[in-house]
Amino acid sequence: MGLTDGIEVGVYKLDEIFARVRALDIEGENVLRRELLRRVKRHNWVPEEKTDEFVEVILLAYKNFCKKADSR
Repeated sequence: MGLTDGIEVGVYKLDEIFARVRALDIEGENVLRRELLRRVKRHNWVPEEKTDEFVEVILLAYKNFCKKADSR
């Protein structure tokens, strides 16, 4: 997963996190952001100064994950 300053990072258990969050059927993007970040932080270190940027990248990846799952 890439961040805007060009750093590539791996996120442990990302597909599992996405699948579990998707099953929650969360409404509201702010709630979704918080839940994704909370779950990612359980298994991964997220630099405090990059939290906002990180959660936006994760949200975009989550939306792509859902699109792929819907197209199957």
